[in-house]
Amino acid sequence: LSNKSLAIRHGDQLVDDNVNVRTLAELIRRTANDNGNNGIMYIKPDAKNHFQTYLELLDQAERVLAGLRKIGVKAQDRVILQFQDSQDFIESFWGCIIGGIIPVPVSVPKTYKGINNETSTLYNVWEMLDKPIILTNENSEKSVVSLSENFDFETSNVKALEDIKLNGRDLNWHNSSPDDLALLLFTSGSSGKPKGVRLTHGNLVARQKGTIQMNQFTSQDISLNWMPLEHVGGLVMFHIRDMYVGCNQIQVKTEMLLMDPRKWIDLISTHQCSVTWAPNFAFGLVNESIEKSGGRDWDLSSMRFILNGGEQVNPQTAQTFLKLLNQYNLSAESMFPAWGMSETCSGVIYSDTFYKEGDAGIQQLQKDSLQGKVKRTSKESEGIRFTEVGRPIPGVSMRIVNSRDQVLEEDMIGRIQLRGSCVTKGYFKNEALNQEVFNEEGWFETGDVGFISKGRLTIIGRSKEEIIINGINFSNQDIESSVEQIEGIEKTYTAACAVQNEEKDGDELIIFYCSHYDEKDQINQQIKKIKGKISSGFGIKPKSVIPVSREEIPKTSIGKIQRSKLAERYKNKKYVSITEGIEKTD
Repeated sequence: LSNKSLAIRHGDQLVDDNVNVRTLAELIRRTANDNGNNGIMYIKPDAKNHFQTYLELLDQAERVLAGLRKIGVKAQDRVILQFQDSQDFIESFWGCIIGGIIPVPVSVPKTYKGINNETSTLYNVWEMLDKPIILTNENSEKSVVSLSENFDFETSNVKALEDIKLNGRDLNWHNSSPDDLALLLFTSGSSGKPKGVRLTHGNLVARQKGTIQMNQFTSQDISLNWMPLEHVGGLVMFHIRDMYVGCNQIQVKTEMLLMDPRKWIDLISTHQCSVTWAPNFAFGLVNESIEKSGGRDWDLSSMRFILNGGEQVNPQTAQTFLKLLNQYNLSAESMFPAWGMSETCSGVIYSDTFYKEGDAGIQQLQKDSLQGKVKRTSKESEGIRFTEVGRPIPGVSMRIVNSRDQVLEEDMIGRIQLRGSCVTKGYFKNEALNQEVFNEEGWFETGDVGFISKGRLTIIGRSKEEIIINGINFSNQDIESSVEQIEGIEKTYTAACAVQNEEKDGDELIIFYCSHYDEKDQINQQIKKIKGKISSGFGIKPKSVIPVSREEIPKTSIGKIQRSKLAERYKNKKYVSITEGIEKTD
């Protein structure tokens, strides 16, 4: 092998933080003792905000535990959480934890009527877990029960939190061990059946210790989360971490801020928050909102750590955000691109080299070098810009390998694997998948592709979502960014999808986008512009460009576009009537 560095990096040694916490139950007890008067501000849509101290949270959790035990729920039983309200969710979550019961957060369907993706997911999870209790509140109880109209569902399993909490407190906590299962998080599986990610107390505690050691979070921070608590980012990366350090935290419903993205910035300024996060699309929404309607009387000098993660980080979007908000005293160094997934207990790789201008923390690659050895270019017109996500936290190792699991050199693109104390031990009742994602040395296959340069990781994309046309790899994100520069196109609702060409080996490019126009002539002109821009910018011709409504673009609970679902629908000829109804624009 040559003298070049191998693409393998280990996080620092975990240093003893003098916090004698091995399980989540020990965590909430310690926080209630040491920082009991700190707590959670719940921002409500009706402006009736409510602050709950950690001592008050513990009191409510003990009431939840008493009620669950009264109806026969035991340690290591599963309970599905179905809550719109963040306070109900958090009290139920900790009530389960202190009793050794496994909370299973599942996204709340927009409607429980009919058979749709969300109700099917909820039903499939309930069946996989052998029909456990579903905990909700009085307002939603009848809606959840209505699942029985379309599914073989036992309505007696649905319980209202208000009834559960009528039984006083149970102070007899279960004595969990670090290796016990603490949390089950379900993510979308390729077969349509959700995958259950098993996270132990040890996994969850190790991740908090590592991120706190690297990023210096403290009880003095004020944290703001507006992403769903059933998502690993909202629950583990923010809420549980904030509980670990004992800082004040603010919880806001995602929908409130999507209606007016500047409300996110209002809250940071009003509450002088120091830590927050969002996926890339949200920064784009704020940029668009400020450019259209202007800023407000903000003071963002308190904000020191904005985590940008959950989907690929677009460097232009992130730098525009920092530039627009710099006049409101937002630090030019406050953004930290990061990477993680449910299987790693959320963010475990962080970059501290991203700034509001310049090329630090950004890799500009030639368009034809998205496989094999990285080739850089200084010419923006010839390159694709990727944001580095940085170095692993203490206790985590990362490496880049080829198809034979051999470690590559730095600056070679390959599969990203991780190993560490916060990585899941495997999926629930899915031994075949466990065999697939773990090798004999315990390295976990993330499904992402990228490279390491000077010890820092850059992600190119998902191995299963790459677009390979005529033997050349293209970045979905770069094509989508290019399309969204055209006038009259809704930001964050463009999807570049690869669909297998059945006649010849390779993929064909399908573009889905959301137009501001209704007139057929305007849409045809727009499609012509899209095809022209992709042809001149990337040297490829889309097979189809399909205008759809916002509702037609499937997104995860944190707004990540599910390209594979769109590709599947296209293959199943769902869009034939649209494509045939559009005049040829070549």
